[in-house]
Amino acid sequence: MAKINIKYWLGQIFLVSWLLISSSLSASAISSGGIGVFPALTSEYTGTQRSWFQYEADLGKEVKDQVELRNDNSQPVAVNIAVLDGAVTNDGAYTLVPAVEDNKDIGTWATLSANKVTLAAHQRKLIDLTIKVPTNADVGSHAGGVVIWEDKTSSTNSGKSAGQLSVVTRVAARIYLTVPGDIVRKLDISNVHHTIEKGVLYFSMSFHNGGNVSLYPVADITLRGIFGKIGEQKGSAFGMLLRGTSIDSRTPWQKKAPVFGRFVAEFRIHYGEKDFEGKYVKDEYQDVKYVFWLVPWMLLLWIGLGILLLWFMRKLWIWILIRQRLGTKTKEHPVKKGETLSVVANLYGVDAKKIAKFNLLKWPYDLIAGDILLIPQGKLTKAEIKDLIRHPELQNRHPELARRHPELDSGSLAQIPGQARNDGRKIGRNDGGGADLEPVIVEAGDTVKTVAEFARVNVKEIIKINKLKWPYKLRAGQELFIPIAGVLEGEVSTKAKMKPTAIKKISITSRLASKRPPKRRPPKRSK
Repeated sequence: MAKINIKYWLGQIFLVSWLLISSSLSASAISSGGIGVFPALTSEYTGTQRSWFQYEADLGKEVKDQVELRNDNSQPVAVNIAVLDGAVTNDGAYTLVPAVEDNKDIGTWATLSANKVTLAAHQRKLIDLTIKVPTNADVGSHAGGVVIWEDKTSSTNSGKSAGQLSVVTRVAARIYLTVPGDIVRKLDISNVHHTIEKGVLYFSMSFHNGGNVSLYPVADITLRGIFGKIGEQKGSAFGMLLRGTSIDSRTPWQKKAPVFGRFVAEFRIHYGEKDFEGKYVKDEYQDVKYVFWLVPWMLLLWIGLGILLLWFMRKLWIWILIRQRLGTKTKEHPVKKGETLSVVANLYGVDAKKIAKFNLLKWPYDLIAGDILLIPQGKLTKAEIKDLIRHPELQNRHPELARRHPELDSGSLAQIPGQARNDGRKIGRNDGGGADLEPVIVEAGDTVKTVAEFARVNVKEIIKINKLKWPYKLRAGQELFIPIAGVLEGEVSTKAKMKPTAIKKISITSRLASKRPPKRRPPKRSK
């Protein structure tokens, strides 16, 4: 008994199935609405059903063939038939020119035995097709198509009223005729650019076929970023280019689109001749490099708005903090050597974190001897706030100094007239009226702020007059000059007026030493 070859029979079944499927697909591609057009099975063209009319003819040669028309409807139908030149859409899809009047190539070479036919129900009819190649025709490929469409004026079932929209469907079978000779393949590429649509990256470019044969450009794409190769994509088709035509086509990047940065897209665009297996007989290609940037403007806009919102919130927080501080009673505490925040908090019975927050201290809350801490003592009452508004001069008073030295708080310190300095600044009272400057001796722990608050002047004035530099540190025994408004005549003794050289400068700092007089600077001798 013969052994059955299972693999052989499976292969035969697969081949027959493929032929049946391809035949049905080819037929459906050129039929619509119950009518269709096909290349006829003639004595010259036998075998399986042809999908296209394909010829090769020399100059001056005449090609004869037949067209098969089919009506699969249950009613008769009248159809028009014509041969039209091939064309391509703007994105590279194959089509035909709109009418016979637009023919300039193979459509003018072809004639049909009939241009209008009435087909009975389920009838098939053959029409003769003749193509005569001109003696001056261009070498290369020429494309067109045999097209049929229903004749609405003659149709028995076209009872449409005036003004009603009529849709005409055209069905065609392609014609490809090649004139032998020197083949020229020339592809011009321009206007390379990119777009992002719904998160997909598209590459677009313009093509022009300057050769004498149809071209089918296909690109291999390699995408690189600042850190190297991102990915590659093979076989991206851009459409069909008939001879002398131009298209604007695009292809998507099938992988995830990059978001931000500088990128380089390298295209190798193939347009050479292929064999029946789809392989290039002669691989002709062009290399194109395209550099572009991707900037997520919407994302940057949202980030900018977020930063602006954070800045506004910070300003609002500072404003709220300032309002809280202005509405809080405070007591100044000069930090002594060895004191910590916990010690100061226990001294005043206030939470250490509250003191740190009020003074904007940062962890680990290190204190330096001589620093001034503001200790919250509760909220100001409405009456106290109104009093401060009526008497703004009280807002800069030094409460600790006023308590320890009531005689200074009264403003009755004796202002002693002095002598002119060599640097041009006047000390004490002058002959023309009020005094200009008053000398002050700095003691340990004094700061520019405490001196300014006690003297009731602006900190900037003291810094400017004494030409102090950042960070405005003062040393014990340093002499500062502060502006004064004037001196009460009744508080200046006659003895002081008569003997100005025997007068000592008086310190009006935040820590006046009543028992230890300040040191007097020796007068400079004039040369």
